[in-house]
Amino acid sequence: MHIEHAKMTDTINILAMERKALRHQHAKKDYLIARLRVRIASLEQLIPIPNHAPRDKSTVTCYECGVVGHYSNECPKKLAKTAPNAAAPGKSRF
Repeated sequence: MHIEHAKMTDTINILAMERKALRHQHAKKDYLIARLRVRIASLEQLIPIPNHAPRDKSTVTCYECGVVGHYSNECPKKLAKTAPNAAAPGKSRF
């Protein structure tokens, strides 16, 4: 019985050491995560914030139709050319 008790005591001690090691690993991981979050926050401050204000198109000239006030990708004439023909409802594109 004395040998079994010694084995159980050794097992308990080993488990306690493993638990302590795991706690240390978790604490180290948490510390590293916190440091990374601080570093990411400091790097994010260096990134310029894009200006999402709408652009003034009063001086923009369309390359498609030459009219002032829109870009060619927004050109109503170009969009009308590429849109499916609404005047012929019976015809299919395919």
